[in-house]
Amino acid sequence: MTESTPLAWGREHAQAIVAIGVTLVVAATIVLAQPITSPWWIYGDADATYTASGLQIAGNRHTRYLDHPGLPIQQGLAIAFDAEWLVARAVEGTSHRAFVNDRLLHLDRTRGTYRTLAIALFLLGALLACVLVRRLLDSWLWGLAAGVLWIAAPDGARDSIQIRPETLLTLLCLVAMYYVSRGARERSARLLGLGAFTIGFAAIVKLHAVALLAPLALAALVARPGSGWGAELVARTRDLLRRRRVLVGSLAVAWVALALRYTLPHRPFEPSRGGPLIALGLVVLLGAHAAASFSASRLRRPLAARLFDPFHTFLFASVLLGVLVTVAFVADDGLRGLSSMRATLTGGGVNTGIEPFTLNGVDFGAFPLQQALVIFVIAGVAAAIGIWRRDLFPVLWFTGAAVLAVLASARLGVLRYYAPPFVVAVPAALWLLQRLGRAGAGLGILMVAYVCLPQFQHLHSNAQDARLNEGWNEQALVVTRPLLRPGEAILVADGWPNADGRYFSIVQLFTTDLPAYPYRYLPDTPMAAVYAKEHGLALRYYVGPLAKSLLRPGTVQLQIGPRHARPVPGTTQPNVAVVRLG
Repeated sequence: MTESTPLAWGREHAQAIVAIGVTLVVAATIVLAQPITSPWWIYGDADATYTASGLQIAGNRHTRYLDHPGLPIQQGLAIAFDAEWLVARAVEGTSHRAFVNDRLLHLDRTRGTYRTLAIALFLLGALLACVLVRRLLDSWLWGLAAGVLWIAAPDGARDSIQIRPETLLTLLCLVAMYYVSRGARERSARLLGLGAFTIGFAAIVKLHAVALLAPLALAALVARPGSGWGAELVARTRDLLRRRRVLVGSLAVAWVALALRYTLPHRPFEPSRGGPLIALGLVVLLGAHAAASFSASRLRRPLAARLFDPFHTFLFASVLLGVLVTVAFVADDGLRGLSSMRATLTGGGVNTGIEPFTLNGVDFGAFPLQQALVIFVIAGVAAAIGIWRRDLFPVLWFTGAAVLAVLASARLGVLRYYAPPFVVAVPAALWLLQRLGRAGAGLGILMVAYVCLPQFQHLHSNAQDARLNEGWNEQALVVTRPLLRPGEAILVADGWPNADGRYFSIVQLFTTDLPAYPYRYLPDTPMAAVYAKEHGLALRYYVGPLAKSLLRPGTVQLQIGPRHARPVPGTTQPNVAVVRLG
């Protein structure tokens, strides 16, 4: 036995190196094929909005972009920008305000920061998928399959260089479900508590994470830890604090220092539309549940004890802690985030006027949802077999994936919304294939090939689209630059690939206290027309699709209203034309 141990150890590490290496190479291949060097406005929605909001926090201003609410991303960017400023101050003596305002006006200077962070999250997600599934299924083969399948998440390739919340949300959903499924398997209060904490934290990244409360509740009901869970949890926590006291203390001090740095400059705090009441209400509700649990245990009434279980109080507290640890980081903006979450859950906020389950033209029979649907169906079969075999593992993962998919479909069904349910369905699907032995391994290879190969067939699609948009922008600049005069701005079609137009739509409208931006182009929107009037900018020309259809003087129906226009000779390009208004 002792002679075989070094051999087994070596084989295990060789498998780990291969699995992790292949996973990272495949994920890096996807990243490197994306338009990494393209200008900020290519993916300005939502790169620019999150980046500008992060700069606002760094600049001791308020973030107003709390739709998802996306606070951890903005806070992470704020820390990164402050770190960059420290370097700039040491090298160039740049003041903090000058640094922040410069980056706000020149967002291309922030690309290295937010794209590096986005790429790091994408690669980390692939790595975690590989390592966590290996731990769950005790096999590097299935860990490798999970790591490679990460790249097939719907719209994952495009999001691999974007700072949207979906990549971080998907990563956190994977971690949360890892803790929940392991906690259920081992009946561990500690692991289930970590899962609950991660769900709370993930919900502040994007509200869709509340879907994972369903598998958490199922695990708490079916796989509740034994009666001594509280004493064991206290003992293990005390042991952890004793062994890792330097690390834990350092993290706590760093968190408090950063929270004070980003919260105190906002004094006096502004009202937050009920945010403090929501936080207080959650704390009171937690206290009421704890009191009821204590009373039920003292009265020894079985029904009351099941309804008010101290373990459920513990999970509730863990979720709430995950929420509040981020909310308190920038306290007043965090409380506004709670208000935004409440509005979204009740059909307001970003859900205002949206008809649920419209699906926005989503096609489940086409790439990439067709491939994702295969994983989802296999995971569903795995859950059914898990119920039959009384194995909770695939049931928990499929439950999380199913509720995530419902929430993705409920709000527009945007393609990237299906990334979290796809990734959460993967471990359940692999669990089923593992139980088929060698046949399952063969089927797994076929499944991975079927799901992932189309990603490589579309490998350069996003870069081609970016080059196309950059070409259109360059054509427009060539024909309009000679027309620009002081006190004038050129109207461009809303959404047209143009830095000024997109800055107004996705930065100006979502950010306050901005330094004055030198607009030479404005989007064809009523709000842009109002801005132009207030700032004395005359709108003399229009660039956009409508311009190419105007061959002689006439009326064009713009979003700012009908305008008389006439073509401008010599300005027609293959994809661009200019008309003079008035």
